[in-house]
Amino acid sequence: MKDCGNCSLCCKSMQIDELSKPSDVWCEHCNVGAHHACTIYNERPEECSAFHCFWRAESWPEKFRPDRCKVIFSSLPGVETIMCNTDNGRPDAWKKKEIVRVIEILKSKGRPVIVRTKNDTEFFIPQGWTQDRIMQDIKTVLDNRRK
Repeated sequence: MKDCGNCSLCCKSMQIDELSKPSDVWCEHCNVGAHHACTIYNERPEECSAFHCFWRAESWPEKFRPDRCKVIFSSLPGVETIMCNTDNGRPDAWKKKEIVRVIEILKSKGRPVIVRTKNDTEFFIPQGWTQDRIMQDIKTVLDNRRK
């Protein structure tokens, strides 16, 4: 698994309920741009520890590092749907040709993709899925985690 390096875009883009942190606000526990930016890493909320950044876990090229492309591909354990969150300062970042290509490849492999920007949400739904099924899949996993 790749190291985050100086990337800490997840610390800005993720909403963390346990910390009452809205999306697009830097986490108060983030030392922005520092190697291992989280100052509470060992005690971080489960929402953070369950976060699965595809750039780190997959062998993706450097150009897809979230702080460089302004897009984070992620998923929750047990959820087929892939989230694609953009940095709110760059809401059109997901429309770059290479990002759209990744979304289309994931969709062609049967993985739904939800693109979330500051003002919009787009669903890329593969055959056999519906928006309702995607939302139910996510809800079921989140409900089970809260128990």
